[in-house]
Amino acid sequence: MPDESSVQLLVLMRAINLIDMPESMLLTHLESFIEVARTGNVSRAAQALFLTQPALTARLKSLESDLGIELFVRSARGMKLTDAGRAFLPYAQRTLGLVTAWGDPFAIPGWSSSPSSRTSCCLW
Repeated sequence: MPDESSVQLLVLMRAINLIDMPESMLLTHLESFIEVARTGNVSRAAQALFLTQPALTARLKSLESDLGIELFVRSARGMKLTDAGRAFLPYAQRTLGLVTAWGDPFAIPGWSSSPSSRTSCCLW
């Protein structure tokens, strides 16, 4: 039987795979995760993202639920990344960076921006 960290790593790897990424995972969830990881504090991250603290907390809980893992250890002194959170951070940063670099991810030269094209490009 695999140990807990192996199971968590498998769950994380599956979640990172774009084909298996939950539809409810939004780029705003990744943005929120990255900002809390950067600041180590929900209040400061919420302020930086122009969100309320409860809204940011809800995003983090949704992301953790989608991934099936805990990303942060919460304490009175702030938020620290778990091992799974540290493993996920570079993937979240890369994903958000790619989308930011392209602006509109469907604005790639030669690609149609019609809804049917968007659906088919996201299925591979």
